Amino acid sequence: MALGRLIDDNYSPEEIDIMTCAFNAAMRALKVRDHGSPQGVWGAKLIVTLVQGGMRDPAAICEKVMQAQRTIDNEFNFEAANSYQEIAGGRGFGL
Repeated sequence: MALGRLIDDNYSPEEIDIMTCAFNAAMRALKVRDHGSPQGVWGAKLIVTLVQGGMRDPAAICEKVMQAQRTIDNEFNFEAANSYQEIAGGRGFGL
């Protein structure tokens, strides 16, 4: 599991439970089956960072991960649309 590799003795049992709950919820919501995949590792790192920053609500942490993923998806789609427009000689999505 990606999260397990990031957790060390510096975290309390409560923090580990929070991170585990948030991670499992985020992976379910993102439909990530392979927790060791790049997306799983990315989610685990973000969760650890959020807990280090003081967040303690697993649902709120999961929502932050979802928001970050939506931002990445939107930026990727925007870049892909612009690339398509360039390739199509200015025709396409009107961006």
